[in-house]
Amino acid sequence: MESVKGISSEKEFAIRKGLYLAGLEGVVCDYYNNHAQDYEEYSTITGRTVGALELAKAVARTNPDKDATILDVCAGTGLAGEQLKKLGYTKVDALDFSQAMLDLAKSKNIYRNYICDSVQLHKNNQIDDGAYNILCMNGGMLPGHITPDMLPEFTRITKHGGSIVFNITEASLKCYPGFSEEVVENALNSFVADGSWTSWTKVTANYFGKTGEQCIIYTAIVS
Repeated sequence: MESVKGISSEKEFAIRKGLYLAGLEGVVCDYYNNHAQDYEEYSTITGRTVGALELAKAVARTNPDKDATILDVCAGTGLAGEQLKKLGYTKVDALDFSQAMLDLAKSKNIYRNYICDSVQLHKNNQIDDGAYNILCMNGGMLPGHITPDMLPEFTRITKHGGSIVFNITEASLKCYPGFSEEVVENALNSFVADGSWTSWTKVTANYFGKTGEQCIIYTAIVS
């Protein structure tokens, strides 16, 4: 895995390894709460802002209305929120299960509301059915974070005809046992088959600006 200037290879490796192990062990929230500032530094220096920008551009392609209501799931320190704001979106809320990450995002004055909770298999009682035109998620689809079996909850809180836009790094699709592009896309096909979604599409884009690592951006339209 290529290192980048401005962050030591040891520190970069430690952050990536920490996230990987936390995902396997189911303690990701603890990791983020304890390493929020390190993660913010790592994301900036490695160029994760590129992935966030590509995601925001995908949101704009699916819904150019700047008054659209958006929920940024796994918002973290606000990388995607910052890019959405630059594109003119003003009605964006943040959801993340790490209060420390949300506190960093709040200091940037990006979002309308900050929701410290998760979108898991249970119904999130803080969010009404059909509350948002768009749900977006930058880098959150991987084990220990969000997995495809949680997408029905995304669908519940998205308006009919609204969009779900998320990306997955190619590294995530390769390194986690039982998690692959085929597994993800079989799940997406099942949501079309059962009538939850009308369709989904995908494009490949850059994610880490400094290393050139790629991601796949998925866009689904809710029935």
